[in-house]
Amino acid sequence: ILLTDEHKLFKRYMGLNPDKVMISKPSKGKGGEGIFLVKSVKDIRPELMKAYEYVVQDYIDNPLLMDEKKFDFRMYLLITGVDTMKAYLAFEGMARF
Repeated sequence: ILLTDEHKLFKRYMGLNPDKVMISKPSKGKGGEGIFLVKSVKDIRPELMKAYEYVVQDYIDNPLLMDEKKFDFRMYLLITGVDTMKAYLAFEGMARF
């Protein structure tokens, strides 16, 4: 969810899921800068959101770990059609540990 565009939807979602914990990240951030947890709509800090748009997503409190470390994989897929599905998977990707 980009909060600047979908704040009403976010407020409704949090109202329907009061025990939900979300994580908010700047869309152009790096190295963990500007990340904070959101337990209610009141946790959204407008002063931080002037510089960037923020993405809010579910917080996973018990993630799958590899050697006790978080990891992620990125794969790049280009879809050129949906009526006749045509997709290309790049040979290169990325894994971060």
